[in-house]
Amino acid sequence: MRIRSRLVAGGASVLLLTTLLGAVGATSAEARCNGAGNGITSTMSYNGVERAREIPNSGTCNSDGEYHATLKDSYSDGNTVRFRWDGNGDGNYTTEASTGTSVGFVATDNTSAAYEQLCMVTETGTPYCGFGSNSARGWGNGGRGLNTGF
Repeated sequence: MRIRSRLVAGGASVLLLTTLLGAVGATSAEARCNGAGNGITSTMSYNGVERAREIPNSGTCNSDGEYHATLKDSYSDGNTVRFRWDGNGDGNYTTEASTGTSVGFVATDNTSAAYEQLCMVTETGTPYCGFGSNSARGWGNGGRGLNTGF
């Protein structure tokens, strides 16, 4: 499983490094692909404000094991947002978008099924993670979505 990411800002693309993180533990799940070619946008809200948005690229839900999407920092407040991914339970990978920017990325997994979670990291380094409105303080806390058929 791996993630490649590109920073998309002002038409420039910059390769970003990915980071290996600790385990994701959460309870809620839902499919992020609704049939072939039908990706579902995911969000994470904290304190009633959408902080992160993950938008699947057109056609990514085709069961080829590659998930193509864009991570967007939805709220320009100085914080960064992260996309966390765990397919086979062998580690969690992340891509990050700085305040107000978007990052295109490709996540791969040979099972075409993986949990995803969105996080906001404050300027002081405190993470708030989750899925939809189910968010909580700490890495791996809050909700997560099950992404299948990518």
